[in-house]
Amino acid sequence: DRDARAKASTVIKNLSIYRRLPVQTIDCDPELYAFLMRNPEVVVNLWQVMGITKMRLGRVDPAHYNVADGEGTKGQMEYLFTSGNVNVIYSEGTYDGPLYPRTVRGKCLMLLRRDYRRGATGRYTIVTQLDTFLAVDNLGVEVLARTFQPLIGKAADHNFTETANFVSNLSSTAETNEGGLLRLGRKLSRIDAPTRERFLELVSAVPQKLAMAQ
Repeated sequence: DRDARAKASTVIKNLSIYRRLPVQTIDCDPELYAFLMRNPEVVVNLWQVMGITKMRLGRVDPAHYNVADGEGTKGQMEYLFTSGNVNVIYSEGTYDGPLYPRTVRGKCLMLLRRDYRRGATGRYTIVTQLDTFLAVDNLGVEVLARTFQPLIGKAADHNFTETANFVSNLSSTAETNEGGLLRLGRKLSRIDAPTRERFLELVSAVPQKLAMAQ
């Protein structure tokens, strides 16, 4: 809509960094994948229960989130557009940390695209591509290029790869250890009950669908 286009245009017109992250190809149940992409607070809460992140992600409404990475970055995230194969995500916020002596403010636009491919055995492969556009306020281009761009690029590539692998591992765990994943899912205390129940339903459906396909 008009408001979403205005937010996206603001980032593009004031672009500081663009990066296309490495394409990720994973094995994953497509319904589980789509659910997790649309409900990222489930992934973050799983990480919290497992003790592997300082990140916080809180849903404000169906399209908006408050987010903090635990390392100095915090802000708001919004889904501007969602379809079967595309998400357009916008965020804005600040960084206060050791990399720069002053508060850094910025806006980010992310274009997440995916392609579902079904093999002869009924298993799905999902090919995911992420383009990121970053507009940083009041920071010299030279400082940005020298200090932030290599770090942001390396961190973004690593996080995208690790998150894709985690989602793939969730799907494979649902096949091989459904009970263990259900027990883990029931410990999710920072998401609402309907979202948690839907996650548990999708976990239980993975081995059933695979058996039917085979």
